[in-house]
Amino acid sequence: MTSYSEIEIADRFAERFGGRVTFVEGTSWSSDSWWHYDGSKWRPATDERAFNWVRNHCRQQAAAYAATPDAEKRHTRSIASLRMVRAVLQIAQRDERIWVTGQKMLELRRRMGSQ
Repeated sequence: MTSYSEIEIADRFAERFGGRVTFVEGTSWSSDSWWHYDGSKWRPATDERAFNWVRNHCRQQAAAYAATPDAEKRHTRSIASLRMVRAVLQIAQRDERIWVTGQKMLELRRRMGSQ
C-alpha cells in the first residue's frame, strides 16, 4: 500500500526528478539554487519553478490518493496543500538524489558540457 506522508511524497519526487532536477547548496561564491537538465545542459531554475514542480507533484499524489478505496476528502486536500508542498520541497532539497554541493554541480556541468 502506498503511503502519502510528507517523506514518502518527497521520496517519490526525488525518484521521479532525480538526475533532471538538482538543488545546489550555496557556497562562498553562490547562494542555494535549483537547476534543471534540459537534455543538453544544466540550467538555473527559479525557486518559483521548483515550487511549481513540487506543487504539481503533490497534486498528482493527491489525485492518486483520491482514487484509492479508503480515501478521505480531508486527507486528499492536505496532500495538495501549501503546507505539504513546502514540506516536500524542504525534504527533497536534502535528498541525495536531488541535493548536491556547489563543487559537485561544477563537475556535473563540465561532464555534461554545460560550461
